[in-house]
Amino acid sequence: MMKALCVSLLFLGPISAHAADGYVDQAWASASGSGWWFSPLDAKFNDEEGTRNWDAVPTKERYKLMPIGFYGVNSLLETDHFSLKLNYERGDFSASLTPSSLLGVALQLRGIPYVDRVRFDTTILEFYGGTAQLLDRQSEAIVDEADFEMKMRRVSFSYQMEKFRLVGEYLDYSIPRNIYIQHKQGEGENSTYTFYPISDELMRVGTKVAVAGAEFDNHEVELKNGLLQPFDPDLPVNFGGTLLIGGGPYDIQSLATGAEIDKGYLVAVGLKGHLLVQHRFWKYVSVGSSLDLSFYFFQPVGLPDEMDDFAKSQGIDTKDLSANFGTIDTLARVYGFIRVGM
Repeated sequence: MMKALCVSLLFLGPISAHAADGYVDQAWASASGSGWWFSPLDAKFNDEEGTRNWDAVPTKERYKLMPIGFYGVNSLLETDHFSLKLNYERGDFSASLTPSSLLGVALQLRGIPYVDRVRFDTTILEFYGGTAQLLDRQSEAIVDEADFEMKMRRVSFSYQMEKFRLVGEYLDYSIPRNIYIQHKQGEGENSTYTFYPISDELMRVGTKVAVAGAEFDNHEVELKNGLLQPFDPDLPVNFGGTLLIGGGPYDIQSLATGAEIDKGYLVAVGLKGHLLVQHRFWKYVSVGSSLDLSFYFFQPVGLPDEMDDFAKSQGIDTKDLSANFGTIDTLARVYGFIRVGM
């Protein structure tokens, strides 16, 4: 699993008050501080039913990452025609050539029936710091080690229905990994899977997937000015989740040179959850905290292209063989906030 944890404290102040007859409905800006770190969820284990056998795999991954402090600004501008949110955070203000950074943008047009139910969100995250290690599973001796570098681009569109949101998402990110071979034996409920190593060194694996699904939460919505929106945006406890299914290509690169080694296709399942607890004090001040989790399971379809071609040239039937990453990837964010605004 890839796991990211962000702890933020936001201090927000209004930069423009609401004007009953003005073009700008509301606007505010904020300063933020955050800390991020990652770790994988290892899925290389034998189950009690005996359907998964990892005994032939001698290695496992470990990510030793130091938390990086993020500092940034957040802002909102809402007019009669659009709503725009911006979030920029940076993890290093020195002269480093590779500072960690995060950019988030959310845009929603307003006032046009049905079009104003569409929301566009994008997140660009570049994280540097710590190391990725390949360890011996028995002795935990280091077999291979590399600097950790994660790059993520996530773009999503959603459409508000009366009870839920339809969601489409494009996810492009890469991290250091190892890759394994999965051998399926048997059919249906009697299938078993045996796993084997491919190499004893880490490689960079990039995934580019498109997924679609639905998002649910406990917000009631109302039709206001032609737009479905939360009936009570100050709901004390807000929780929900999103289920996404799709797929796309992946590529394998050398960590040392960046040269492409192989490529293939995979299916993807995404599961997200969020929990927000908040309380409004006086008229303009709200205090709360939130937890957001994103789980992504990637299963390659068959072997990577060149590996599949080579195996077939040696007379090997690859129908029941596929690559496997041996992890479930998770991005998590936890933050607390103090918000001042309309």
